[in-house]
Amino acid sequence: MNAIAKAIDTLNETLGRVIAPLIAIITLVVLYDIALRFFTGRPSDWAFDITKMLFGAHFMLAPRLARQRLARSRRSGQHGLKFHVI
Repeated sequence: MNAIAKAIDTLNETLGRVIAPLIAIITLVVLYDIALRFFTGRPSDWAFDITKMLFGAHFMLAPRLARQRLARSRRSGQHGLKFHVI
């Protein structure tokens, strides 16, 4: 049983380390879209969709690492998509 718990902890740690940089990628995509809109007057066709998909992946997978590190996380499904690490 201890081996299973260790395997799950290792999986959570690995996924958390992979998912954590998504915030930086989301930020870069949004900044690119803002710059494109500012300089050309036309937003990109794909930036909103990519941002939405990356944020969804981050929203679903990031709390695993928070729970493993004993941080409290709260998701509010009634008031829209919000993720808080307390």
